[in-house]
Amino acid sequence: MHNEANMFNPTIFLLSALLLLAGCGERGTLGVLPPDSIPTQKQTVLIATSRATAPAPVFFSDTRSYKTNFAEVEVSIPPDREVGTLEYPQRGEVDPSTEFLIASSTVLDGNRGFTRALNAELATLPASSQIASIFVHGFNTNHAEGVMRAVALAKDTGREGVQVVYTWPSAGSVLKYLDDRESALFARDSLKETLAAVSQSRVSDYLVVGHSMGTFVVMDAMRELAQQNQSATLSKIKAVVLISADLDIDVFRRQAPPVLAAGVPIVLLTTDDDLALSASAKIRGQGDRVGDIKSTSELGGMKIPVFDLSNVTTGDALRHFKIGSSPEILDFLRSLNEGGTGAIGGTAGGPVLSVDSQSLESATGIVVTE
Repeated sequence: MHNEANMFNPTIFLLSALLLLAGCGERGTLGVLPPDSIPTQKQTVLIATSRATAPAPVFFSDTRSYKTNFAEVEVSIPPDREVGTLEYPQRGEVDPSTEFLIASSTVLDGNRGFTRALNAELATLPASSQIASIFVHGFNTNHAEGVMRAVALAKDTGREGVQVVYTWPSAGSVLKYLDDRESALFARDSLKETLAAVSQSRVSDYLVVGHSMGTFVVMDAMRELAQQNQSATLSKIKAVVLISADLDIDVFRRQAPPVLAAGVPIVLLTTDDDLALSASAKIRGQGDRVGDIKSTSELGGMKIPVFDLSNVTTGDALRHFKIGSSPEILDFLRSLNEGGTGAIGGTAGGPVLSVDSQSLESATGIVVTE
């Protein structure tokens, strides 16, 4: 007879190993800019979330909300931060020179208030930059981490347009993978509402960017929109970009065709050395995830560009967010955006992909296949 208390649990072992690899520092928090500080640069960020509200400076908790909540924040951009890094306030102390901090915040009145705020931001931009990006975070991510990761990525790549963050109620714990999966399912309808609100604005077009388990939220929402023929929403979505997608390959082969048939391109950013995705596959007793593939031949030949980051070395211990932690990649993407092209959807009405694959591979090690 087995002693269950002493039995080896591979799931707990794998997740504990990931926790050690990721480090044991304090979790992300939203620090508030001191009233006597004058930021050198600020970035307006619109937030949509299926998280319940919480007092400042947390703003939104890990509890699920049946109501989609919306907010607008101004983020102070730190002048002395290194590209590809992200520091959070520690023990109540803030450092405006190295940390992204909340300079102001406003609760928005439902999706109409959200759309009005988005229109107001678009009105401050030239016509070629009246675009947007929606970032959907992944597993084991609290609200602060989801927001600041999106802000850092936009800042480091020089992405034009309005930045929108959709945060779903991840438990923010490496040991609650299955709980997060349920919360990802819960979040789909709220994301659909958010996408509809963005499409009802004056935005020319926008990207939907998902990371890790957030790609599941994105693809399930997009599949439903396509199957329901929600053309008014889909028509302004320039592309869906999936970073390190924690998706079963067979499930993705069901999700993607309706989205592609609706005229929305899908772009994959993958790497074959992603430790987080390897753990996810082992937990399920499966093989590769979509974020592990090297070409679309592994997806049945669907016409989807694959940006393979396997050759890229970064300081990311889990190698799960290389695109946001490699200075070489970020500098190259910034040069494209500042040059008015951008690798993916850089200008209003421009092509989805406007990157020379040989130049990209030479500068960053990324291999592009279609």
